[in-house]
Amino acid sequence: MLHKFFFDYILKWCKVVVGDELDKRFKAQHKCIVACHFTGEVSHINQMTRWEHHGIQRTLVTIIATAPNIEASFLHAIQSMINFIYQAQSPVHIKSSIEKMEHALQEFHDHKYMVVDAGACKT
Repeated sequence: MLHKFFFDYILKWCKVVVGDELDKRFKAQHKCIVACHFTGEVSHINQMTRWEHHGIQRTLVTIIATAPNIEASFLHAIQSMINFIYQAQSPVHIKSSIEKMEHALQEFHDHKYMVVDAGACKT
């Protein structure tokens, strides 16, 4: 469910803000064993493996961080939501892990205005 949320919202917001540059940046990634390399356009993939989902989620923040039209608050909102998603996938939660999830979610809410201001989504 969280992967679906990531692709239905977070990745789409980044596609809107970064534009075609997002696909170019994913294609330009160095090929290495631990990262999934995309030769096609990420924005037009309809069906992916779990490995591809994971690869996009792991590298999205670094891919968009230096894009010319990315504001720091937008990047912070995306990073905090990805942190929340990763923390939520833990098989066991203790008080400190729940506090980290709450903190990540609060950081997103503190910066979500930037997602709207960037034109990535409508209110």
